[in-house]
Amino acid sequence: VDAAGNAYVATWAAPARIREHAAVFQDGLVPLPGDPALPAVIDSDILLTKLDGTGARVWSRVVGSEHEDEPYAVRVHADAVAVVGRSRRFPGFDNTAWDALVTETSVNGDASASATLRFDASSILLGVDARPAGGWLLAGSDGWSQNPDGLSILDYGASLLAELPALAAAPVRRSLTPGPRQNEL
Repeated sequence: VDAAGNAYVATWAAPARIREHAAVFQDGLVPLPGDPALPAVIDSDILLTKLDGTGARVWSRVVGSEHEDEPYAVRVHADAVAVVGRSRRFPGFDNTAWDALVTETSVNGDASASATLRFDASSILLGVDARPAGGWLLAGSDGWSQNPDGLSILDYGASLLAELPALAAAPVRRSLTPGPRQNEL
């Protein structure tokens, strides 16, 4: 929620969900372009919606990368909305590797960009906050692998805390003491 009481909601959106949304709201939303090397593979995106203080929809946008994306946290600060989560490293239904995903959209919905960040093995972002100097503070887990035939995450991994000064900048990882299981932040 921003200072004016507007709420921002990010949901996983398969192409069919985006088409259904566009049919209801007549806003022309379409899925993002996929991997040009594999035009037959159609992956999901993220549907980001802004609601005013009364719950009325202000706008919706499709955000994410060229591969499958999953949102896990949203933060609005000043004139930007960050959505973080994970993006499938390989297109299609390959569960073996995921990269951290950060998208940034203006609070007016008129500009959006995304970055996938490779850390160690697979990574996921589960939290985001604004840095006082600009950019984002990212929290999650990395160094894990996922069952390629299912959704279970194996029991190793490392806590992930990183600063991202700008979407196009390299993330700066902060050291943390290991914790139990997937070491998620």
